[in-house]
Amino acid sequence: PNAVPDPDEKRASLPPPLPTVDNAMAKLEALRGRNKKLQEKSRASDFARMRTISSRSLDRAQTTIEDFVKSYFVLYGLGPAEYLKLFPVLTFVEATIYELDELNEEQTQRGDTAPTEDFDRILSGLIGVLQAKELYDEKVATELRKGIRYWER
Repeated sequence: PNAVPDPDEKRASLPPPLPTVDNAMAKLEALRGRNKKLQEKSRASDFARMRTISSRSLDRAQTTIEDFVKSYFVLYGLGPAEYLKLFPVLTFVEATIYELDELNEEQTQRGDTAPTEDFDRILSGLIGVLQAKELYDEKVATELRKGIRYWER
C-alpha cells in the first residue's frame, strides 16, 4: 500500500511563487494608471459641482447662444438633436464667460487691476470643465488669453 503522491496536491500546498520584478512593476503601473484616472474623474467632478454662474449671466448668454445656433448650426447643417446634445456645454461656457465679464466690470468700477480670487476660481473651473470634456486645446487657451487681455485694457 505505498501510494504515489499526487503532484497537483503537493503543488497546492506550496506557497505561491514570488512575483518577478517585471510582474510587480506592471502591477504598480496598472495601479498608478487606475489611480490617475480616479483622480482625474474626481477633479472633473469637483469642477462640475463648482458654482460659477449667476442668473444674470445665463440671461446675457441666451442671446449669444441664440445667434450662435442660428448662424453656425445652419451653416454646418446641424439640427435640433445636435443642439440638444451641445446645449449644456454651450450654455455653461457662454454663461461662465459672462460671469467673468460681470466680475471684471465690478472690479473696474472699484478701480482694481489685479484679478480677484473669484475670477481665478471661475476661470479655473471653466478650464477644468473644458479639459474634462476634452474640449480644451491650444486654440481655446489662446481665445481665453485674448479675452483676459481685452479685460485688462
